[in-house]
Amino acid sequence: MQPLPPAQLYDAIRSRHGHYCPMSTLGGRMGFAGRRRLGDGPLRGEYLLRTCAVEGIAVATGCEEPAGTLRVRDAGRHVLLLRCASGAGFEIALRPATLELAWRYRHLDEALESERAALAPAELARRTRDKDAFLDGLLARLRALPEDELLDIRPLAADST
Repeated sequence: MQPLPPAQLYDAIRSRHGHYCPMSTLGGRMGFAGRRRLGDGPLRGEYLLRTCAVEGIAVATGCEEPAGTLRVRDAGRHVLLLRCASGAGFEIALRPATLELAWRYRHLDEALESERAALAPAELARRTRDKDAFLDGLLARLRALPEDELLDIRPLAADST
């Protein structure tokens, strides 16, 4: 079984991103999986959809948009293309079942936000607690599941640049 990312990774993602969320956590898992395979040297990456996952990827890989080592392209896919200086690399994609887990929270959050103004204070407080409890459980699950249950990882063809 592959090692799980350290808890410090998620704390660093939260510090950068401002809160814990499923997609930044999954970005951290994607970046950690790539970093583990490609070593400690400099990496360059491309993520194919602008989401909170970008923050987790940046923390886990050290790749940064301002530095030009991380490119984000809105191609509509939760896929990270990650390479090291030698040109070796991996395509790391979120599995459909993984995305379904993240979407459950997003739907819960969107429903609460769309109904917020019409909710009595007690109901709003209850629903907020329920949403927060759901998030806590989901984050624990996303952090603990084995890589092969969350991600599809395949080598990229060698890159000579």
